Amino acid sequence: MSDTLKIIMLGCFLFLCGGCKSDYEKLVESELSKGLELKKLPLSLETGMTRKEFFAYCWDLNKQKKISQGSGNQYAQYELYPEGMTDSLQRIKMLFYGIFDHEEVMRGMDMKMEFYNWAPWNEEYHSPALLSTLSKHYESTYPGNSFLPIEVNSDTKALVKVDGNRRITMYPLDNKVVAVKIVDLNHLNSIKN
Repeated sequence: MSDTLKIIMLGCFLFLCGGCKSDYEKLVESELSKGLELKKLPLSLETGMTRKEFFAYCWDLNKQKKISQGSGNQYAQYELYPEGMTDSLQRIKMLFYGIFDHEEVMRGMDMKMEFYNWAPWNEEYHSPALLSTLSKHYESTYPGNSFLPIEVNSDTKALVKVDGNRRITMYPLDNKVVAVKIVDLNHLNSIKN
């Protein structure tokens, strides 16, 4: 086989493999190529803060009675009222904690959300309704791309939004709680597990 034919065949193979990328992979590639560095997180926190700065900031929020200690002493707790919601029954309990890399620099936020008014018999406050409410809230709070549905595994469907280096992923943990994670894709490999 001639070298020219080998190069043409390699080019065709690479072209076909490039077409195999999922919508999510194409979105990540496109957004990262823009070079946008978005640092904004909920509660005016930002990626790039040190663990010490994160704790000091949360301590100050706690003194102002804006946040409290979450159950199990593993998360801080905040009452979230998504934009446009004035009914206190729709308030959301947001448990949050920073996601840190090996150098103790914050690279995102890990959150667990649930409606305060959740009850097993009240589907209006189950995780599918909460997922819908949260996706609208985060699309409004962080303008840009819309959420894209992805399949995590055969049992779990998630929503993902990528703008520049910031990825927001949300998925139900059960019929009560929705997990929300915001991460800086530029530092994904350095995040502690």
